[in-house]
Amino acid sequence: MIRNGLLAMILCFPVTVAARAQDGPAKPIGQFLTVHSPIDDSVTSRIRNVALDLVGKSERDNRPAILVLEITPGASPFHHVQGLATLLSSVRLAEIRTVAWVPETVTGNKVVVALACDEIILHPDAELGDISLGEPLEDPQRQFVQSLVEKRRNAKVNWALARGMLDRNAEVIKVTIKGQDTPAESRILSVKDLPRIRDNNPGATIKVDTIKEAGGRGAFSGEQARALDILVVQTAQARAEVAAIYGLPRRAMREERITGTEPVARLIKITNMIEPTLQAFFNRQIQRAIVEKANLLIFEIDSPGGMLTVAETMANDIASLEERNIRTVAWIPREAISGAAIIALGCDEIYMAPGARIGDAAPIEMKPGMPFERAPEKVLSYTREVLRTLAEKKGRPPGIAEAMADKDLEVFQVVNRETGDTEFKTEAELHGAAAQFGDKQPVPETRADNLLTVNGRRAHELSLAEPPVSGIEELKQRLGLSPGVVLRAVERTWVDNLAIGLSGSEAAFLLFFFGSILVYLELYTMTGLCGIGASLCFALFFWARWGQTAGWLEVVLFMLGLALIALEIFLIPGFGVFGLSGGLLVFVSLIMASETMSGSIGIEGLARFERPTLTLIGSLATVVVVAAVISRYLPSLPLLKHIVLEPPSQEELAFDPRLAGTVESTALLESDHSLVGQSGSAVSVLRPAGKARFGENLVDVISDGPFINPGTTIEVVRIEGNRVIVRQS
Repeated sequence: MIRNGLLAMILCFPVTVAARAQDGPAKPIGQFLTVHSPIDDSVTSRIRNVALDLVGKSERDNRPAILVLEITPGASPFHHVQGLATLLSSVRLAEIRTVAWVPETVTGNKVVVALACDEIILHPDAELGDISLGEPLEDPQRQFVQSLVEKRRNAKVNWALARGMLDRNAEVIKVTIKGQDTPAESRILSVKDLPRIRDNNPGATIKVDTIKEAGGRGAFSGEQARALDILVVQTAQARAEVAAIYGLPRRAMREERITGTEPVARLIKITNMIEPTLQAFFNRQIQRAIVEKANLLIFEIDSPGGMLTVAETMANDIASLEERNIRTVAWIPREAISGAAIIALGCDEIYMAPGARIGDAAPIEMKPGMPFERAPEKVLSYTREVLRTLAEKKGRPPGIAEAMADKDLEVFQVVNRETGDTEFKTEAELHGAAAQFGDKQPVPETRADNLLTVNGRRAHELSLAEPPVSGIEELKQRLGLSPGVVLRAVERTWVDNLAIGLSGSEAAFLLFFFGSILVYLELYTMTGLCGIGASLCFALFFWARWGQTAGWLEVVLFMLGLALIALEIFLIPGFGVFGLSGGLLVFVSLIMASETMSGSIGIEGLARFERPTLTLIGSLATVVVVAAVISRYLPSLPLLKHIVLEPPSQEELAFDPRLAGTVESTALLESDHSLVGQSGSAVSVLRPAGKARFGENLVDVISDGPFINPGTTIEVVRIEGNRVIVRQS
């Protein structure tokens, strides 16, 4: 078996080489990146990520890779410049060609970044040089520049030239040596090297040209450098010309979105089973991060999966953070299986430990008392569409993502003949593609009756994830976070547990019940305590759902409903349009606050509101029953009978001289507008309605201002229909 396997490998290799030979030289892959100012850890991290990705693609596709850094003007701390230059000249990036593209004049520390690249391309009018800006560098900085240049990654730059760009007092010359039997040779030297050259070349003709005088800036334009054959390999007017020089496709000039030079990171853990309680905690943490102006969210995922609908919602919520210019990263130290894999696909980037696993997202059904079963085809098709949509949105191979859920979907590795890129396509995608592809090789993990599950290394090879990282420290480095940044995962606090507990349907039932009963008791007792309790119940109801299913719309509708009910009770007699409208608004606002309003407004969309509607209806029915019991027994309870308001009995009306009067006088007062301005006294508390005495007549009145205590002198302000409006004198 081993011998046959070796033979297969030997036979396959020449076929690949032959295919390459038939297609012609391998086309290079590349990427343009702009080096903004100031250079910091995030800039270096971004360049490192793209460079390592190019290294991986170059090795996998056996194609040359080119990283073009567009260097812009601006100042940067030397230690950050040194870090980036060290990266560019490191052995890790030796497999790719680094090019510095300078479209505008660049001076100062950033010139060192250009010197660290393999090649430099300048705009004809742009200048590059004057590293020290007239101030001498410290010895360690100077030694670093010297060691960097002496690596001779750029054949057009040596230490004599770099020293002239570094030190304004240095003089740089170009020496052309022509021997009797040898062709002319040019060298860039310092003046002190000239005697040695003459001693080593006796009889030769030596021509000396000064290219930088002592006291000069040591900056060279593209046109000058090209004429002197120093510093640059080419000049170019625009980025497109640079791409043409190296044969890079136009898409290489497009840069990915960045979130800013100062990452504000937050770490959110997604562990254990994926279910609604975890989703509620997840939503609260995202809202906190947004309030704290975070622009980098790291989701540490370690989960075997869970509910499909919850995982889909969480993945879409993460994907939508792109609209807020928030960078999202999935960090998988152990596993992201099933629904957890779906959540990871919603992130902009996925980083995995080398041995971590991702995949196996096939939907299953769990019925009481029965083992797990695979979901029907309708659910599988829906899951495949979810995976495909997330993969396309984040630039990952859709077929690879779908193969996590479909055990019979086969994916092939092919080479795009137009671009030379390695791609992963299903049979259907190959048939519908406009581009031409080479021979297709099946991806082993998508063989028949197998759900795609891969480790961190293989996920990177399949373009699902970034190059694997060993741990959180390397992840911080890759993300541009300084070593001093401590990523502490936010754990659930008692506030989170309280909010999660209050967001359930059982809590909604109790909060609505107690809130309504306390309102009813407040109307009976008018102590204010029950009103405060009712306000607290409804405030907790909205607080637990704030930022998830509840927002300002629901709160405004609820407050408007209460205002209409108050108008009906205190100002407008009877129970009509205002009361009904207010009650309906309160009920609708509570329903809206219990469920997300997104999605279609069809039968399926409205079905989501069935449970909260039934919950509130059940709570309302319970309120009616309990209110009836309260109205029957509360006035007779020994502890509460002295604070409960109830109308006076017939005996009290007969023997209380304060309430004595004629009914006819009340009617006369109500119809006699000449009584406006007449003074009287309040008999009962006006809240705002109550009774008042004017002479011998007892009248129903309404206060035009605050509550009025019994015995207070009042006067009639106006009469509106059958309402007598009074105020305190």
